[in-house]
Amino acid sequence: MTHPTKYCGLIFLTLLVCLSGCFSDTQKKFKKQIEVKSDTLSIDNTKDTVIIGSKGTTLYLPKDVFTFSDGTSPKGKISIQLKECFSFPEMVRENLTTMTDNQLLETRGMIYVAAFSDNKELQIKNGKSYIIHFPKDTTEKNKIMNLYFGSKDKDENINWNIDTQSILKPTAKINETSWTYSCTWKEEQDYFTFRDDTAMNLHLYFSKTFDNKKLSLGDKLLKKNYLFSFTKTKNGDLIDKKVTEVADEYFSTKPVETPEIDKYVIQFFNSIPALNPNFCKDAPDKTQGSIRIGFNYLPDYRNKEDYNNLFNQKYSVFKNQKIKTMNEAELNYYIFSSSKLGWINCDFFWETKDEKIDYIVKVNPNSKPNIKLIFKQAKSIMAGNLEGDKYIFKNVPIDQEIKIVAVAFNGSKPLLSVSETKTSKQIFDKFQYADFTITDLERQLNNP
Repeated sequence: MTHPTKYCGLIFLTLLVCLSGCFSDTQKKFKKQIEVKSDTLSIDNTKDTVIIGSKGTTLYLPKDVFTFSDGTSPKGKISIQLKECFSFPEMVRENLTTMTDNQLLETRGMIYVAAFSDNKELQIKNGKSYIIHFPKDTTEKNKIMNLYFGSKDKDENINWNIDTQSILKPTAKINETSWTYSCTWKEEQDYFTFRDDTAMNLHLYFSKTFDNKKLSLGDKLLKKNYLFSFTKTKNGDLIDKKVTEVADEYFSTKPVETPEIDKYVIQFFNSIPALNPNFCKDAPDKTQGSIRIGFNYLPDYRNKEDYNNLFNQKYSVFKNQKIKTMNEAELNYYIFSSSKLGWINCDFFWETKDEKIDYIVKVNPNSKPNIKLIFKQAKSIMAGNLEGDKYIFKNVPIDQEIKIVAVAFNGSKPLLSVSETKTSKQIFDKFQYADFTITDLERQLNNP
């Protein structure tokens, strides 16, 4: 009978072999056995469905979202494979890193999603998407994340590419409308109703015609507030039009010292049609009005009516929580629309002002080393490149506390070293290799 500790050690040695970058058929079979366990869930492709992974990841799958590679639609039940990697040990077991080319990302979770029907793999139908909810760290409710799709190279290292479709972009919103009247107001009338279309008012016109894609200042807009002031003549024409950048989103009319006004905002305001001339009973020659707008992030899933109906009307989709509105969900989950399956990462760029260096780890190349840096300050794992007898990690912030997870081989025997140090311009070569169990690995990587 095999002793449990020895068996665990054998499994872990296999893990290290699999992470070494040299994969034989036997090693691939064992690697499959030690991968992070997936949840397998069955759904009906003819219905909108919400599924929840064992670690809290929630997927909204609209009906008819899947297709075979030849364009035909699956019939019957569909099997969803969902793998969740939120801890460093899980990421190490899957040989995951948080790199996009040579830039470091900080992750809030990585998942793998696949779908099958009749033992054939499915993909997302063109023009369709599904919605992912990543559980949110309660200490960073307002952190802005992006979605990344992963692809593995020949050495099984993964590189993440940003999903350009799900990037949050500034969206204009009306914060306030006001007018100064010197007349007897007809209470049934709206000052901002249009002269030639009394069924249309400014708010409806803004929501239907303002094209956020034409904004040119990008993320700069998130800190800006624009005030459009005008005079309305007796017949409803707008004159004396002026767009000003102001500091306050509601009250101040004082211009900022160095204004920067988006050209499309000026163009849009100047194109607003004539307003209702019958607002006042005594029809004065002129009145003054204003429109104040600001900007925020409005993710595209907010525009998906079926998703919002399922979320808000049918039931709360989250286990053990009475979350009933979209705003509540956004406080507890990072939410994205995705048009792809496979490896998916919820990340943001790790921004630090520290000096960047090439961090060097000296190794014995004959030992077939595989080395990762795990950063303590950020939830990041970095892969390097083996050049001769050195592992080179490029663009690493200096003076960061790290753990160096190193795999090397003594003949055919794999060994593991987990070392704690700081990134510096000095070459690191102080490894302490030993046999490890999976339990020991988890303990070391999860400890602060």
